[in-house]
Amino acid sequence: MIFRLFCGLVLVATLAPSHPASVSAEGTAQAIELVRHPYLQQVTSTSAVVVWATIDAGPAEVRYRVGSGTQTTVWATSTFFSASTTGLTDGFYQHEATLQGLKASTTYTYEVRVGGMTVTGGSGSLSTAPPAGTGTTRFIAFGDSGTGSTEQRSLATLMRADTFDLSLHTGDVVYGNAGGTSDGSRHTLNAWFFGIYRDWLRSKPMFPSLGNHDSRQSTSHGAAYLSAFVLPTNGASASYPDHAERYYSFDYGPVHFVALDTERALQEPARRSEQLAWLAADLASTTQPWKVVYFHRSPYSAGLHHGSDLAVRQAFAPLFEQHGVHLVLSAHDHLYERSLPWRETLPGHRGVTYIVTGGGGAPVYPAGMAEWTAFSASTHHYVRAAADACTLSIEAVGLSGKVFDSGRLSLCEPLDVSPPSVALVAPAAGAQVSGTATVSVEASDDVAVSKVGLYVDGVLVSTMLNTPYTYTWNTATVNDGDHTIEARAYDTAGNRASSGARTVRVSNSLPSPWETRDVGAVGLVGRAGASDGTFTVAGAGDDIWNAADAFRFVHRPLSGDGQIIARVRTVDNVHPWTKAGVMMRETVGAGSRHVSMFVTPEKVLAFQRRTSTGGPSAHTPGSSATAPSFVKLVRSGNTFTASVSTNGTAWTVVGSETISMAGTIAVGLAVTSHDTRALATATFDNVAVTTGGDAPVGLPSPWTNGDIGRVGAAGAARAAGGTITVEGAGADVWGTADAFHYVYQPLTGNGEIVARVGSVQNVDQWTKAGVMMRETLSAGSRHAFMLVSPGKGLAFQRRTSTNGTSIHTTGGTGTAPAWVKLVRAGNTFSAYKSANGTSWTLVDSSTISMGTTILVGLAVSSHKEGVLASAAFDAIRVEAAAAALAWASQDIGAVGQSGSTVESAGTFTVKGSGSDVWGTADGFHYTYRQLAGDGEIVARAATIENTDQWAKAGVMMRETLGAGSRHAFALVSPSKGLAFQRRLTTGGESVHTSGGAGTAPRWVRLVRSGSTTFSAYVSSNGTSWTLVGSETISMGSTIHVGLAVTSHNNSRVCAATFDQVTVSGS
Repeated sequence: MIFRLFCGLVLVATLAPSHPASVSAEGTAQAIELVRHPYLQQVTSTSAVVVWATIDAGPAEVRYRVGSGTQTTVWATSTFFSASTTGLTDGFYQHEATLQGLKASTTYTYEVRVGGMTVTGGSGSLSTAPPAGTGTTRFIAFGDSGTGSTEQRSLATLMRADTFDLSLHTGDVVYGNAGGTSDGSRHTLNAWFFGIYRDWLRSKPMFPSLGNHDSRQSTSHGAAYLSAFVLPTNGASASYPDHAERYYSFDYGPVHFVALDTERALQEPARRSEQLAWLAADLASTTQPWKVVYFHRSPYSAGLHHGSDLAVRQAFAPLFEQHGVHLVLSAHDHLYERSLPWRETLPGHRGVTYIVTGGGGAPVYPAGMAEWTAFSASTHHYVRAAADACTLSIEAVGLSGKVFDSGRLSLCEPLDVSPPSVALVAPAAGAQVSGTATVSVEASDDVAVSKVGLYVDGVLVSTMLNTPYTYTWNTATVNDGDHTIEARAYDTAGNRASSGARTVRVSNSLPSPWETRDVGAVGLVGRAGASDGTFTVAGAGDDIWNAADAFRFVHRPLSGDGQIIARVRTVDNVHPWTKAGVMMRETVGAGSRHVSMFVTPEKVLAFQRRTSTGGPSAHTPGSSATAPSFVKLVRSGNTFTASVSTNGTAWTVVGSETISMAGTIAVGLAVTSHDTRALATATFDNVAVTTGGDAPVGLPSPWTNGDIGRVGAAGAARAAGGTITVEGAGADVWGTADAFHYVYQPLTGNGEIVARVGSVQNVDQWTKAGVMMRETLSAGSRHAFMLVSPGKGLAFQRRTSTNGTSIHTTGGTGTAPAWVKLVRAGNTFSAYKSANGTSWTLVDSSTISMGTTILVGLAVSSHKEGVLASAAFDAIRVEAAAAALAWASQDIGAVGQSGSTVESAGTFTVKGSGSDVWGTADGFHYTYRQLAGDGEIVARAATIENTDQWAKAGVMMRETLGAGSRHAFALVSPSKGLAFQRRLTTGGESVHTSGGAGTAPRWVRLVRSGSTTFSAYVSSNGTSWTLVGSETISMGSTIHVGLAVTSHNNSRVCAATFDQVTVSGS
């Protein structure tokens, strides 16, 4: 038995004997379950380690040879990892076989065996390294990879097809989830590292380094990583034997590679001292031509997510420069960045090239530019390199397989230590500048200028890569007053020179009546300026959201109604939720009521608002467009409407909100970086504020209007003498998204809208004009629409789910003028038509789940994008439902389709499914109220749909809402006449008495007297009644009385209408 120590976890391992007592004969492939396919470790010029893992215990061996030469067998050491310690479903054995006495620069084939049997997928090849200091070494490097993403798998495919000798990993080998936000485990290590790269890990060795998601307390400081990889142990010391494999070095051809630990062995002071002492000694002792160091956290990164790790820089960078390290690879920022050859402590010496290669598969972060940066990109990639005695070439390979950046280091060319020359040409020292000023620089070098950086007040604002070196400086990004500008030039060897700082005076005052301030706890002081009609606003702050805001505000007062329009021309991408836009705000307090229409760098256009002081914020998303975009806010009374546009002419409404604000508010431009540590700068032009009576309202309160969806031409609406004329473009109100002009107001709860479509322009036979109830102002919103068209008649159209497909019910032939009506009762929406506005015909009803408050109004779509159609509406009436009667409505028993009830102007439309009201259990829809003691119900069954000859509609008295309840039922059917039906006992059989021939319209009546006597009557006029029958039924003192409909066909819904409904005695 032997013992291996993995991060304090003792695992018992069985060492296979060199001559097993019994080994099966030459076997054939069988179902040996590979937990991990073979992978190579520690390949040198004379040795290699083959590792694999199986459920089966072994004994395990590797057989290898050169070509068809003699086969050699090496027995493996097998270590058992129990399921309880790994968190996996099953325990497994990790087998490690060391192949020794190999020849340099030689290719071997091998196969692994377990229990004397070959293993499917268990063969591979390996190529030994050339002798130290000789040959050419080709390697790839990548980091931040293990999420299982499509990008990671695509890069793995490219790597498999590439040519290289070994691979390096710059840390965060795997994460705990696909988003790259939690820590790795043995499960994700198997799935997202060994599983994804297995096709080339069997033939190319991997030398990884620890990342923060591989090694911290939650992962027992890298237990899964340290047990899975078999790495050089030369980092161990007497004081810290557990530093073995955390950092290490090895030679391969002409390269000395060093893997460092930026996690535990750097972050704990005593361990850091130990690692630094080891590193200094290791670098001092190597004689290899090239020195390449790699690890996780980046000492030099201009990335906008993590940036440079200054602790890593302080610890390692002086040693890299002192000992002539040529290339440093790191990750942590999920991006690519290559530096110029860089030096901080030893001017005149060869610099160190730093590469961030953190784009191996996790979500990428935004890249930036810094003084040291030669190239950066926010993209998935890997790095490949080749080194011989003279040259180290570097290439970055993207997802397309193409090289998007390259560099070259040389040992055989003379060392360039001459800096470039650089001078500022304009503006002159002491010059006064405003608006946009052109900064001109001249630079030259004896070899080549790599880049010129322009600094304002010591902060890099531009990197210029090509001549002429000019930069258009928006001076409004700084406060008025004196500022310094400086140019710094860099050559390809990393030498740099400065022009010296030059002072200029900036003057950008905001025009009256504009003023600016920071609102809330911003973290950094913001600024704002204006020049030539362009406003530049820089703001910090964590957000404009929740109960309090933090941002920079440029504002002026607005009294009464009005609007603000602006084009957000640019906005910095400090954070995906950096916001820039127009705002109307009651006060400049952090928790003030406000409405805002924002543009963001990566998220959607957003209409956001706070309806009460210190209250929560609300959000309505717009499209995914970003800057440049036009944004608009309109105030009409206490109704605030937000719109967006691509051209400032055709507007799309994003949302509307009723907020009680003071008569005079602040209106203006708002910017928050969504990060208290950084300013975000946005530029605005086409800024216009219209106040008071000059604002284009055009409609009486509470109406407002706007375009919905992509219309192609801006719509409009105007009111005169009780008539509202609406002009709308758009391809259609149909499909999954609509395009039309909408005149609307809010409706809370139940209610109805009625209008006469007096005329509709015949732009297309499917031009549509009508009344609409709509959940939101988004193009894909749920809605109900009762419309008139020029050539396709009347129709009830609706969308029952957001972004779902539309549904159509014809309303028959006809065109304007025509009356249309929509009624909401709960989530039931019913559409009606009329020739005179008095007698209404139900077109159809539909169940649509909408919010309590919706938008109700007039809609026009020309059915042709970019072409307006006009429609005139009069006799417009919007009414909220009166206080609800004590009616309730529900399905009883096993119904195949959901029923519904709508009441409008005393007419009930009841829709019910169900197989019957009969037998021992019923299935129907019931609209009911309670009746205590004696009483009666009367109704006229005006219509009944013929879903079956025994479809039933009538009045009912019922003891309970159970399917088998006692009841009495006076009914009408389509072709089986009138009847009095009842159930005398709960769950008992039903009883029938014919009421003679007849169908709707017919009056029906039920009377309860003496508590137990139920009598059914029918009438043709509601005055002269005929008794159909009476029955003694013992029910409770309080029962349910109401209207009942069953389709007698459980696959369909039967619609029946009742009017003249009265209940007495309750």
